Amino acid sequence: MRSFWIAAAVALAAAGGWIGRTAFGEDEPQDAPAAGADMEAEMIKLATPGPMHEWLAQAAGEWDMATTSMNQDGTKVEGTGCASIKMVLGGRFQLQTTTGSFHGMPYEGHGITGYDNLSQTFQNFWFDTLGTTPSVAKGKRSEDGKTLEMSGVWPMPGGKDMPFRMVTTVVDADHMTFAMHGDFGGGEVTMFTSTYTRKK
Repeated sequence: MRSFWIAAAVALAAAGGWIGRTAFGEDEPQDAPAAGADMEAEMIKLATPGPMHEWLAQAAGEWDMATTSMNQDGTKVEGTGCASIKMVLGGRFQLQTTTGSFHGMPYEGHGITGYDNLSQTFQNFWFDTLGTTPSVAKGKRSEDGKTLEMSGVWPMPGGKDMPFRMVTTVVDADHMTFAMHGDFGGGEVTMFTSTYTRKK
C-alpha cells in the first residue's frame, strides 16, 4: 500500500512539473521522468527509519510505573501502573499502552510517538480514558539523548486552550521519568509525573 501511494505521489509530482514547464515553455516534457525519479528517491529516504527511531526503540519492553498527580488545591495523589512499549509499522513509530489508576479510578492510555524525518521533529499523539480529546505534541530531543521535550495546546471547556509541555528523561537503560506541565492561565504548573522502572 505504501508503494502505491509513493508511486501516486511521484506521478502527480512529475505531471505537475510537466504541466508547469509546458504551460510556461521553459523545458521540454522529457525532463519530467528525471524529476519523478528524484522525488521517489527522496520519499523513500524520508520513509526509512533512522537513528532517532532506533533511539525510540531503546524504550521497548515492559515497565512498572509510580505516578503522582496534582489536585487543584496543590495536594498530591499517588498511584501505580504498568506500561508496555513496542515499535510498530516497521520500526517507524513507538506505541505505548499504559494501565493503572488515576485519582482512584481505573485508567488506560495509548500513545504513539514518532520521528518525522521531513520536519526533523518528534511527534506524539495521546489518547486515554480521561476524555475524548487527544493531545498532540511535537518537539526535539537533547543532543545527549537524555531528554525529549514536546509541547502542544490542549482544547479545554469554555473555549480556552491550555498550553502544555511533556518531558521524558532517560535516567539509564532501566529507568526513565515523565512529567506533564500545563498552564491554566496563571503560569506553568506540574500536573503529573511518572517514574518508569523496567520489569526484570
